[in-house]
Amino acid sequence: MKTIKVLFLVAGLLIFGISNKTNAQVRVLGGITNGSYNVMANDLKKLIDSKISQIQDSINIINKKILQLASQKQDTMLISQQKRKILLRLDHFKSISVEFTATKGSLDNIDKINKKAGVQHDLAFVQYDVVLFKQFEDLEGEKFSTENLRLVLPIGLEEIHVLARTDGNINTLADLFAKKEKEKKYVVSGSIGTGTRITADVMKSKIMNSVKKGDIFGWYDAPITFDNAMGKLISNQIDANLNGVIQVGAAPMDKLKKYQLSAGQKMKLVPVTNPELADAYVKTTIKAGTYKWADYDVPTYAVRTVIITNIAIDDVARQKKMEAFLSFLRDNLDWLKQHGHAVWKQVDLDFSGFPELETYEVSSKVFGK
Repeated sequence: MKTIKVLFLVAGLLIFGISNKTNAQVRVLGGITNGSYNVMANDLKKLIDSKISQIQDSINIINKKILQLASQKQDTMLISQQKRKILLRLDHFKSISVEFTATKGSLDNIDKINKKAGVQHDLAFVQYDVVLFKQFEDLEGEKFSTENLRLVLPIGLEEIHVLARTDGNINTLADLFAKKEKEKKYVVSGSIGTGTRITADVMKSKIMNSVKKGDIFGWYDAPITFDNAMGKLISNQIDANLNGVIQVGAAPMDKLKKYQLSAGQKMKLVPVTNPELADAYVKTTIKAGTYKWADYDVPTYAVRTVIITNIAIDDVARQKKMEAFLSFLRDNLDWLKQHGHAVWKQVDLDFSGFPELETYEVSSKVFGK
């Protein structure tokens, strides 16, 4: 009877010994479903979740050991103390566990991270040129949507992909500009407000501003979706309202990687080499074989990708949470580079290329920048 009572007591301790501390999750804004931002946000979630799972496995082993010792009427004090220490570690990692939200992209992320009411987000993946675009809007309209944004971590580059029909007459980005006003060209570059659309508009504006007015005419936005446009390209459908497709994303992009070798007979990647873009973007190359259907190098430009935060919601507790999270990220970058999206391999902790975006104070402390 005494042994049964002891076991009931131990079982109660096992149940109530589990931490019930409120979890202060790190809320991350990703991007469109299956896009690189969402994949990378999920990488962060998987990284923390794997650590939590390992600790919970350790607790399960200790619980079994406690029950075994109790049934043998042996002292459980030492192992219970060990369990309490592990529970504290579990609390720590649960407090920085990641909850990520799919969004419409960079512009949507800036809007959401600036929200003062409702759910407040800690981090957001954005294109650096979209931050610059918003800063320009602030100056023009005397707004303040970017004044509290800070650079948390430079991530890497997202390549500008320009696609066209293999048998068509679009061989460079310049071919998407008409020489006559009546000769309209149509391009799919995403819906209004997406990062890709902003990049496409910036490219168009820079190129048109570099020549005499009337020499060339910019493309029109095609009234179809990306999926419909890709369907027309690979099915070889001729459409007067579709001359090209522009997409921005870290290569290889999942939405382009899925196409098989035969797709190369119908569509191609178009070089982007216009010198007018060099001050806003980074020269790069999409290497041959990045996509099964493209066995050739393609010179292009890339957009810088960053993680940002909003210091307007900062307080001591949040800064401690962010320091714990960023320290864990720093110490596990190798895991992300090995198991996460390919763009993690580009992270080099170089904060120098972002003069228009102040570095987050906690990041300076954690990364020594």
